[in-house]
Amino acid sequence: INEADQLKNAVDIVTAENRQIEENIGHVSAVTEEVTARSEETLEACNMNLESVEEVTAIMENLKNEAIKLQQESK
Repeated sequence: INEADQLKNAVDIVTAENRQIEENIGHVSAVTEEVTARSEETLEACNMNLESVEEVTAIMENLKNEAIKLQQESK
């Protein structure tokens, strides 16, 4: 094998490896997009849960205040 053939083989190997790297980057990019989408969905669900908890807390506070008023009126 002469030097030109060796160089061609080396270039072919590097080219094949670069293609593999490009494919891997594509896969990583797709996974990253999926994780980002899931994270956004999780954040939205957490925000909805927080709103629900805040509403329940307000209702409980109102009930507590009403119970205190009833106790005071009954004295």
